[in-house]
Amino acid sequence: MNVTKDSSAFLRHFTWYLSGAIFPLLLNFVKNPIFTRHYSAEDFGILGLVLISVGYLSTVLFSWLTSCLWRFYPKFKAENNLNELYVHLLFLYVISGIIMLILAYFSGFFFENNQIIELIYLAAVHFIFRELLNLYFIVLRLRGKSRDYNLLISIQTAVSFGLLLVLSFIFHLDISAMFYSLIIIDALFILWIFLSFIRRKSSILLNFNRIKASTCKLLFGFGGKNLITTLILMLIVSSDRYIISLYEPMKEVGIYTKTYDVAQMSILALIFIFFSTINPTMNHILENNRQDSRKIVSGYIHAFSFLFIPVVIFASIFSEEITEILLGAEFRSGYVLMPYIFISMLFFGVIKFFENEYKFAGKLGKMAIYFGIGLLVNLILNFALIPIYGMIWAAISTLISYAVILFIFAFNDNFAHFRRENYNNRFWFLLLFTSLCVVVDFILRRWMEFDLVTSVLELSLFGILWFILFYKDIKSLKTPVFE
Repeated sequence: MNVTKDSSAFLRHFTWYLSGAIFPLLLNFVKNPIFTRHYSAEDFGILGLVLISVGYLSTVLFSWLTSCLWRFYPKFKAENNLNELYVHLLFLYVISGIIMLILAYFSGFFFENNQIIELIYLAAVHFIFRELLNLYFIVLRLRGKSRDYNLLISIQTAVSFGLLLVLSFIFHLDISAMFYSLIIIDALFILWIFLSFIRRKSSILLNFNRIKASTCKLLFGFGGKNLITTLILMLIVSSDRYIISLYEPMKEVGIYTKTYDVAQMSILALIFIFFSTINPTMNHILENNRQDSRKIVSGYIHAFSFLFIPVVIFASIFSEEITEILLGAEFRSGYVLMPYIFISMLFFGVIKFFENEYKFAGKLGKMAIYFGIGLLVNLILNFALIPIYGMIWAAISTLISYAVILFIFAFNDNFAHFRRENYNNRFWFLLLFTSLCVVVDFILRRWMEFDLVTSVLELSLFGILWFILFYKDIKSLKTPVFE
């Protein structure tokens, strides 16, 4: 495969990933209004805290494995030795899964509420299955098999959604149905993958006796340091739920959790598609072409900013309408949180570029310090302001934390990524255009009554104007991809 800087190649790959993600994304959007009307905010509050708690454990045990796969796939592929990487990751996954089950079992002794205990056990099994599938899906993406990846994700999402409907409305399960539907379909997928390896007589499943201490040390060395930053990021995003639960009813935790999930999913899904499009190429360049990598990453950041600033601004303008469509009435007061969450996701996306650069440059320790400063800011703001102003400051403090981390990265880079030729008058014109959209919306909402139809018309007008004004700029974005 050759690397091309033709923007049409990027747009073609991005459109393909987007088309594959649309179906799962739409199903998730459909699922939210259904189940936020069926289960209470308190149910989602309990579910959210369990997911976060077991998620911390999953992060410690599994997330570093996926990081190692992204980081070392180009290296082992260049050495024609991918099987060694797969065997060691699978071996370490099995050990992590056993530890997860043991810790989940003993954690049940600390609770008297049977529902919480059941949710903890189910969450542990869910994460074990899901992390194995994540490794498989990442390999598909790294190998350029986007069609297979999109098809499998669509099937997984559709079947689990159908199963959730059956468990919730026919068998009348409580909130645990959320886990059961995911676990069952994931188990079937894993069985199918296992049988396909058996049919191909794959050595990946049969070579545990060839585990090398040197390879384990390599993976632990990178994964252990990367784990620190991953865990810090997770604490920045999720620790506020615990602080909210100290000062607010569980209902408020549920409202914040679902609002954050919907807002995050709306933007993060598109960010995920963007990185799915460029990651194989960007990682290859960072591994094999360090001399030109900085200029190329600057082009990626510019393209990301150019595409996502309008998306974030438009989503922020119509936050109230998004909650009316995607959430039940009990959750809609959370719309005021959404603009802060959307902008946080924009900052998060830019931070990911710096994170990738630091990983390939071996600067994980320095990166962990930057993230640690952001976490410290987050915790201080949360403990100081959530008791006074409520959950809205949880969203604001997350935004400020991401802004601090991004500033530190940019400052230590002498703002090089933001001072290159990419940031010309057209980019500033884009910022002016989006700012004018905010002003126009502000004026219109005070002059006339807005309903869903009016909002759709206004959004359509903004979108058409954006496309007309900036189509040529989008076509000229510098985003190298494999062709």
